[in-house]
Amino acid sequence: MKSIPVFMLLLLFNSYNIFAFPSKAVLLLGGKLGASKTQFEKELLQCKQILEENAVSVTLFSTPNCSWKEVANEASEADLLIYSGHGVNISGNYGGFLLANGQVISPEQIRRDLHFKKNTLVYFLHTCGSAGSSATDAYAITDWQAQNRVINYATPFIKNGAVAVVAINWNDQILSFLNDMLYTSKVDTFQSEEGERIFQRFSSSIGDAYLRVCNDLNQSIDISIPLPANDEMMVYVSHYDPRVERVSIASFDESGNYKEYYIDKPSGRKGPISYDLSFVGKLNFTW
Repeated sequence: MKSIPVFMLLLLFNSYNIFAFPSKAVLLLGGKLGASKTQFEKELLQCKQILEENAVSVTLFSTPNCSWKEVANEASEADLLIYSGHGVNISGNYGGFLLANGQVISPEQIRRDLHFKKNTLVYFLHTCGSAGSSATDAYAITDWQAQNRVINYATPFIKNGAVAVVAINWNDQILSFLNDMLYTSKVDTFQSEEGERIFQRFSSSIGDAYLRVCNDLNQSIDISIPLPANDEMMVYVSHYDPRVERVSIASFDESGNYKEYYIDKPSGRKGPISYDLSFVGKLNFTW
């Protein structure tokens, strides 16, 4: 059965108690992209289309005349912030933005200027270091290096009120996250003690969406730890090992419930391990 866009549900259920849902998103295209600009911009425009189909107001910053002050002001009111662009490495420390006007925004500037007023989700797309690996790595990095880069990128946003920071180096996988979280998989209706009709929406949590993308991309979660100084949040760093193939196994338990799990087996391929997917935040967050 085809999923129903949430904006249609909002119209149908307008006179009743309604679930919370994102209303504003900020999309930010980085600078100095060269030949990569076409793919980076294409993904942002696809995100914009999905969000607007679900009645989310979208502000896109993609031209050199945008300023950091404008970006910070808009993003502070947003439910969703998506950055697609180069990573920033300042004296060996990863984190921040490179704006379309060429301005480098450091983690310290983010901490100072960008304070979220909502439970904001932040996504980094193709941003070197944000998920661990970087195009400038001259050698295979360690788990510890990948973990530090991921935490360095996420920390200023988490400290300023973001509910989660997800970094993705794979093309088009942001669309899987948005579809999982925006489109309703189930709607239940029940009555309160006062006789009110209440509609309850169920869709994927950010943690469920992350695990699904991991499995789709043959990624293993290599690091799973509480965020230092904030044990309500988790840090996941996933890696791709070309020598290993993840195989899905489907089964039914004694009660007839469907279950799916994964096993690793040798793939016969060779190549270095890369860290291309990461998560920092509250796994059970959902819209």
